[in-house]
Amino acid sequence: MKKILITLAALCFILASRAAFAASFIATVDRATVPAGESVTLDLSVEGTEPKGDPDVSALDNDFTIVSRGQSSQTNIINGQVSDTTSWDIVMLPKKAGTLTIPSLSIDTESGTLHTEAITVEVGKSAPASADSDLSVDAQISKRDPYQNEPVVLTVKLVARKKIADVGAPDFKVDNAVVEPQGKPEVRDATIGGTRATVIEIRYLITPLQPGKLEIPAFAFHGKVVSSEHQNGNPFGFDIPDPFNMMQEFNNFPGLSLMKPFAVESRPITLDVRKPAAAMDPWLPLSALKLGDEWDDAQKPKVGEPLTRKLTLSAIGTTGSVLPDLEGRIDPSGNFRIYADKPDIGQSPRTDGKVSGWRQQSFTLIPQKEGKLTLPEIRVPWWDVENNKIAYATVPAKTIDVAPGEPGQQPAPPQPAPQPQGQKPTATMPAPQVPAAVPAVPHTLYIILALLCGAVAVLAGLVIHLSHKLSRQNAATMRAPSPVSANEDRISLEALMHAKTPDDIRQFLQTYAHQHWGLPVNAALKTIAQEMDRFLSGDARTAAKESCLAVDSALYAGKQIDAPAMAKRCHDALRTGQASPPALAAPKRYGTLNPS
Repeated sequence: MKKILITLAALCFILASRAAFAASFIATVDRATVPAGESVTLDLSVEGTEPKGDPDVSALDNDFTIVSRGQSSQTNIINGQVSDTTSWDIVMLPKKAGTLTIPSLSIDTESGTLHTEAITVEVGKSAPASADSDLSVDAQISKRDPYQNEPVVLTVKLVARKKIADVGAPDFKVDNAVVEPQGKPEVRDATIGGTRATVIEIRYLITPLQPGKLEIPAFAFHGKVVSSEHQNGNPFGFDIPDPFNMMQEFNNFPGLSLMKPFAVESRPITLDVRKPAAAMDPWLPLSALKLGDEWDDAQKPKVGEPLTRKLTLSAIGTTGSVLPDLEGRIDPSGNFRIYADKPDIGQSPRTDGKVSGWRQQSFTLIPQKEGKLTLPEIRVPWWDVENNKIAYATVPAKTIDVAPGEPGQQPAPPQPAPQPQGQKPTATMPAPQVPAAVPAVPHTLYIILALLCGAVAVLAGLVIHLSHKLSRQNAATMRAPSPVSANEDRISLEALMHAKTPDDIRQFLQTYAHQHWGLPVNAALKTIAQEMDRFLSGDARTAAKESCLAVDSALYAGKQIDAPAMAKRCHDALRTGQASPPALAAPKRYGTLNPS
């Protein structure tokens, strides 16, 4: 009986030892209460067995946005027993406030499928971050009620009162809007409330494409920050008496500061986008617009001789790519032949939160007839958003006195020699010329000359071939449409089949022409119809242009059309007549923002 009891005790000890080191899958969070806009870090650990892969975390997508994840492994020795642990650190942002549940997660291991216990976290309501928070993000918009096609400036700023590293920002996208980064991110040191801080600031230009509510989502920064328990203490993770703060200097050496991942985001912003207030093509909501005219009065106009004119549109409240082309407004009467240079288009931010843009273009004018010729007044209508009224940028009419051109200097035909009266003209033959004696040329010299001529012919052929090849490449480059923004998906032709009104068709054609042909986002329908000559062909081009002009007449001349039928006709023409678009370069993204 005694032996039986001893045997049972030994078995119980062995089973207890194995149970102590049985396989486990454990989930923990760095905090159970999360302020609004800040991240929570979920730690998943597998111990006592080997995982066959990463854990399944797809269930987290319901209530959280995963910002980053990392993996690590370590070996533990307890009472002579060796145990391996594999861990995953998942940094995530809550999608809403309130009580959120991190559900049970699973992982496949060599000991079978293991599961974690569910965890509950409390997320605070959306509110501005505290002024003395270690990490905070603020987002400011230059205007909350812009008009359609009126750009606004979004400024997001991260303030860190602790040491941070490997800071990154995601690709930023806003539905129904064009998003353009404004310059490079700014990284600077500052003193806020007597505390040193690092400030990272990024600006975006956001152009709404449709009226109504426009939701600008929260902007998230992520990276690494010095852990709170090691910010002012020793970096080794265990208690060491340090009455004179001597160990704090170790945090200044690379690799000795304990960093942990973070993610923090701003609050979302809602814009009330106003619809166009007047029938204007193109619709230009601006704070100011000026039209400059450069004309050299020293020029002496003559028929067939070129003159130079430079026109400059300068705007406050939009980019240069939106400003209209003025070529068709210079001389509608056809008294001049006009050649346009490539325009200089640009933009720059302003200190008042707006953007200024310009479009400058030189034109060569060749008079076609003499006399007093008039270049008409040029008027560009725009909507004054400060005073809510139509305004005009103008240059006055210009009358020039064109002199006759120089007569062509063509050689006169040869005249026959005069003949005596009553005598018929007789043909005369020149006397034969006797060539001078020419010295004999050696035979080898003929061979050398023939070889040189052959080499020159081969080189000339190569030059002509390369010239033709470069011409074809340049022509292809000129025809290639501008790439869409990094945040902008190409619109599908099928979207045109859902158009119900002429305005729906106009919005589709403007977006399509901007993405596929590189036109401004609010290009006039007449301009789009002209560009169809370059990108469409045959009957499809004719049908598409007629549809485009019919929609223009319906919008601005009161003509009645069957919008769904017109949308289908335009859809069929674009589908059958378009060429395959060239491959686009990969979108440009921000690199890691490492504070100095």
